[in-house]
Amino acid sequence: MNGLIPSSSEWQKAVRYGIMAAAGAFVFFNARALAAAVIPFILAYLLSLALEPAVSWLASRLRLGRGWSALLVLLAIVVGGGLGLTWIAAVLVQQIGSFLELFPQYSQTLREYFLELAERATRAYWSLPPEVLRYISENTSRLGDAVEGIVTSAGRAALSVLSAIPALLTAGLLILIATFFISKDLPAIKAFLWSKVPEEQHGRIRDVLGDLLRAAGRYLRAQAILISITTVLTTLGLWLAGIESWLAAGLVTGLLDLLPVVGPGLVFVPWVIYLFVVGNTGLALSLLAIWAVASGARSLFEAKVIGDSVGLHPVLTLIAMYSGALLWGVKGLILGPVLFLVVKAVVDTRQRL
Repeated sequence: MNGLIPSSSEWQKAVRYGIMAAAGAFVFFNARALAAAVIPFILAYLLSLALEPAVSWLASRLRLGRGWSALLVLLAIVVGGGLGLTWIAAVLVQQIGSFLELFPQYSQTLREYFLELAERATRAYWSLPPEVLRYISENTSRLGDAVEGIVTSAGRAALSVLSAIPALLTAGLLILIATFFISKDLPAIKAFLWSKVPEEQHGRIRDVLGDLLRAAGRYLRAQAILISITTVLTTLGLWLAGIESWLAAGLVTGLLDLLPVVGPGLVFVPWVIYLFVVGNTGLALSLLAIWAVASGARSLFEAKVIGDSVGLHPVLTLIAMYSGALLWGVKGLILGPVLFLVVKAVVDTRQRL
């Protein structure tokens, strides 16, 4: 009879497994909310690790406490980033001001072109056969609905971007504050975390984390190299093409290179269309050539630069990016290589053991 009654150790094991299952189910069904809550602190921890050499140097050389050292390093980063953004904003404002001075001329040219286009379209419309006129009349409402849908979608997208700005600012402030407190007590935090891990696993986990951090740093450096290539080629091309706002346009296209898929095309496509509309075919073709060269150079070097930086063969890098895009869409272009890096770090660590 006693054999049918679970022992206390079996009850404890069952309760432990039940808690683990409940926790796993909770994480699975609330993954999005948990990720939004946890990611800022993960980023803050990673940032504190990146700042640790500077914080330790200040604390030891200048005899400052870790709190003051962390505060000074963060202030230096914020001030430096603020000055850089201020310079970029000043350049953009100056170039936008130059564009606005010429805007009346541009708008007049566009107005004359569209008036002429409308006149031609009207003449062509009334010269069409009755059957075609009837078909156009029947489908005009559908065209209007389609245009309305496009405008509505664009408005919602713009509204979502604007509504996300306060959340991004709040998250950025939270990351800075969390980075300060984590960096201030980083040795104690690391000791606490290691105390919760079995001692025999310390070496393996250190190897995996070390590989991941080194690979992440090299991956970010590779992305910076690719963005620099796009920015330099675009800026140089715009200068050679005689564009007055070449510096601002080059900086903007460089920043847009951070956006997967869209990238500098967000600037070049409407710009080229406008130039074709106003009849400036030569400059339009020049901009197309600049865009093609910059995009081609980035595509040519992307797999090679990322592969060499993180230790993946260019073919594996392409497979990672393509597989990530198929699984997760645009964000998979980044998630794919990151997942490959995690797997590679684990495999390399197991091979060393």
